[in-house]
Amino acid sequence: SSSASGGLASSSSSSSTSSSTTSSLSSSSSSLSSSGPLTDQPKVATNAASTMRAIFYAQSTDASIDMRWLLLDRVRQMTGLHFTDQALVDLSTNQNGKLDKAKPFNRSDIVETGERIKHINVVSHAEGYLLVVKAMEVRASDPPAAIASLRQAILKFEEVLNSNSTSKITLKHCARALLLLDEELRRLSKEPFDMARPNVLRAKGYFDKALEIDPEDAQTLCQLAQFYESCGDTANAERHYLRALEHDPTDVEVMRAYGCLLETMGQYDAAEQFFERITNRDDYRW
Repeated sequence: SSSASGGLASSSSSSSTSSSTTSSLSSSSSSLSSSGPLTDQPKVATNAASTMRAIFYAQSTDASIDMRWLLLDRVRQMTGLHFTDQALVDLSTNQNGKLDKAKPFNRSDIVETGERIKHINVVSHAEGYLLVVKAMEVRASDPPAAIASLRQAILKFEEVLNSNSTSKITLKHCARALLLLDEELRRLSKEPFDMARPNVLRAKGYFDKALEIDPEDAQTLCQLAQFYESCGDTANAERHYLRALEHDPTDVEVMRAYGCLLETMGQYDAAEQFFERITNRDDYRW
C-alpha cells in the first residue's frame, strides 16, 4: 500500500513537472513570437550575420534560400572575408545570377581579408615550389618542359601574392623562378643577359618588395646580392652581402656566397678568411 502510494505520488509529481515544463516552453515560445526576433531579421546577409540565423529567417518566413549562398557564407565566415555591402546584397539574393557563375565575386567585392585566409594559399605555394623542382630535373633533357613548368610555378606563386602580397618567402621564390625562366629562354634563343629583360625586371621588383617588408633579413639581402652578382653588378652585390653579414655575421650561406664573390674579384686572402670562419664552426657542413 505504501509503495502504491509512493508510485502514485511519484507519478503525480512527474505529471506536475511535465506540465510545468510544457507551460514554461509555451511561455518562452509565446514570448519569442511576440518579440519577433526571427521575422525582424534583414532579408539580406551582413558581415556580422551567421548562416544559422539566415536559415531560421528563411524557415520562419517560408522564404526560399539558396544553399549555394549558405555554403559561400560559411566559407566567408571561416576565412574572415568581409564583402562590401553591395556584394553581400547581390550574392545573398543571387542578383544577376551571380551564384550561377564560376567566379561569383572578384577582389573589388572584398573589403578586408582575415588572418586565416592568408594560410589557405600554402597549397598553391607548395605546388609552385614543386613545379620549380620539376623544371630543374628536366631542364637538361627537355628544355620546353622546364620552361612550361617554370611558367606554371610563377602563376602559382602570383596566385598566392594576389591574396597575400606581403608573403616574403613567396616573393623570393617567385623572383627566383622568373630568373630561372629567363635563363632557360636565353639558352634556347642564344641571347645575352640583359637587365632590361621583362622577367629580370619582374624578379628584381619581387626581391625589392621582400626587402622592403623586412630590411634586416640576411637571407633576402643575400639573395638580392646573388641577383646583382648574376647581373654582373659586383659593387651592388658586395654591398648587399656586407649588409647581410652586418645583420647576421654567423650566416653560413652568406659567408660562403660572399667568399666566392671575393674569389672572383681576386681577393683570395679575404675570401679564405670567410671560408675558415665556416670550417671552424662546430656545426660545419660545406
